[in-house]
Amino acid sequence: MSVCIETYKQVNLVEFLADHYGLKFKKSGSGYVAGSPFGADKTPSFFVRKLGSHWLFKDFSSGLGGSIIDLVGHLEQLSGVGAVLRRLEQLAGGHCASVAVEEKPSPRRQLYLPIDDNYTSPFR
Repeated sequence: MSVCIETYKQVNLVEFLADHYGLKFKKSGSGYVAGSPFGADKTPSFFVRKLGSHWLFKDFSSGLGGSIIDLVGHLEQLSGVGAVLRRLEQLAGGHCASVAVEEKPSPRRQLYLPIDDNYTSPFR
């Protein structure tokens, strides 16, 4: 996983979207709500909140949701993480450097052990 991706996921989406896309947010429970950037809606249906250290969005009018990377990809109609990261670099002004780091396996992944050569399947 890239340090760059992790850094962008920690960017405050409320401030980022207000600065770069003109969205106006209101506090709603533990998050924020605004009109959808994907279309006109009568009732604000675009929600943003911080979960742990990452900011996430959910747009109930379009059904889209995810991180800043997903959001900018949809808003700018970009395909591929590389294109989205380049656009984020332009918008955020060099927020991070792309340095690859080794991903630590999650506890869930550690439950699955690799099968070695000595394993014989009962389904053969």
